[in-house]
Amino acid sequence: MAAKPGVASIFLLLSPLCCTHSAHAVPSVVLNNGVDMPRVAVAPMKIDASGALVETILNSGLTHIFTAEDYYNQAGIKSGLRGRPRSSFFITSMTSPCIHSASAPKRNVSDPDACYNLTVAEFQGQLDELGVEQIDLMMLHGPSRPYGFHGPCGFPELNKAQWRAYSDMYKAGKARAIGVSNYCESCLEPILADRALVVPAVNQLQFHIGMGYDPEGITSYLSKHGIILQAYSPLASGALIDNVDTVRIGKAHGKNGAQVAYRWITQLGASLVTSASNSKHLAEDADVFEWNLTSSELQQLSALSCESNPELCQEHSGTPSWGCTQFQNAIAV
Repeated sequence: MAAKPGVASIFLLLSPLCCTHSAHAVPSVVLNNGVDMPRVAVAPMKIDASGALVETILNSGLTHIFTAEDYYNQAGIKSGLRGRPRSSFFITSMTSPCIHSASAPKRNVSDPDACYNLTVAEFQGQLDELGVEQIDLMMLHGPSRPYGFHGPCGFPELNKAQWRAYSDMYKAGKARAIGVSNYCESCLEPILADRALVVPAVNQLQFHIGMGYDPEGITSYLSKHGIILQAYSPLASGALIDNVDTVRIGKAHGKNGAQVAYRWITQLGASLVTSASNSKHLAEDADVFEWNLTSSELQQLSALSCESNPELCQEHSGTPSWGCTQFQNAIAV
């Protein structure tokens, strides 16, 4: 069995895909189909009907706007983007799994054909609600499992039905790229094995300091298949802002704890989603590329774990996905 790659090895694996610099402050990563995706996305959770927050975000040099079907903020985003050149922003949204019990839209659609049809309708629905003819990136929000499930991926026939719908919409020109979220290796394998389906460009997972640089082997697995890792909860639900190690290391660079947490992610080659809503924090979130953590600092931060720092692993026990764990014994059920 090959030795597990170290932090430097993971960075070298990811670096060929990363990064091209745009005219904006934030660099882009080239997805596996050639599309440039800005590496920091902003989810404007506090947006109002006027959409003014969109202007604040774009003025901060952050051009990647992120939403999801179950965020219910599309109307405000549409208002904020109205009248802007389509090339001036990158927009991502997500649709929900066919089995979805945690929050609206709640449903339990178990028939693959019905699941496919629902997914096509909701995919188109996001375009309509955002006022675009083509979305830059659409992602499937998770596998068809209840929130917090621990164990291998289930309902492969539903996951494949949804991904078939995504592949068809992509081929019809409805999206420039498509991806998944909360997909373990066991969820990705059936999709990657089917040559008729498009390979996901992005997998959005929980990924932050405290989980290690290759949790459940997913970082190296995604790199092997040319799939970009996009981190959600990059601050461990806020615990990394005042963490003694991120704050200490930040002072050495003239940065804060949040910026150190973001730089750990970006320096390992991943992208991330933030939800900052004021100009100061947005500017800080954009400033996570033009300085580097030392090799020693990367190693120190990568050594933090759920065991040493349990406060960093409060969100679905520090696993990458809320819908599966790659190994049955990863967490005691």
